[in-house]
Amino acid sequence: MADNADLKKLLRKRYLSDRITGRVLSDSPFIGFSSFDVLLSYIPLPGEVDVTPVMDKALAMGKTVAVPSMDYSVFSIISPSWRDSLVKLGNGTMGLGGNFPTLDVKTLSTLKTLVLLPALACTSDGWRLGRGGGFYDRLMSVISSFDSVTSICVCQKEHVMDSFPAEEHDIKTDKVILV
Repeated sequence: MADNADLKKLLRKRYLSDRITGRVLSDSPFIGFSSFDVLLSYIPLPGEVDVTPVMDKALAMGKTVAVPSMDYSVFSIISPSWRDSLVKLGNGTMGLGGNFPTLDVKTLSTLKTLVLLPALACTSDGWRLGRGGGFYDRLMSVISSFDSVTSICVCQKEHVMDSFPAEEHDIKTDKVILV
């Protein structure tokens, strides 16, 4: 049986998980789950907001959910049992192991797509501070011209900054949701 500290930790995690999912799903008229076909999401790194409950909710509702592979132009389509395939990568982050069906980002030009980006920090107008790999910026350089794509940065409200130096390749998100 769990002690009180473990129970409190579990309840806080569950509350935060529900709050994140609720904010992402209802914070803006264009975000409702009925309004998109595909959810592209990043598996959060330590320190970023845990958006995996949103991924699970989308899967439960029959949406296509995909996460990036090492090639920024191809995403792995996940299933409800995706967590069973998580492996620790060489850099200490979590990624998917095994073979998954893929989704080429160029096909998104005809699909209503929501790109969900956990962040370490952000500005209120959509600049995102990630981990420095440039994966988001490379992805958005391909799909930012698609009218069917909306990008959302999810960040802890305590990590909003007035500004930070943007690099030449940085691309702003369409929306910021704070939790």
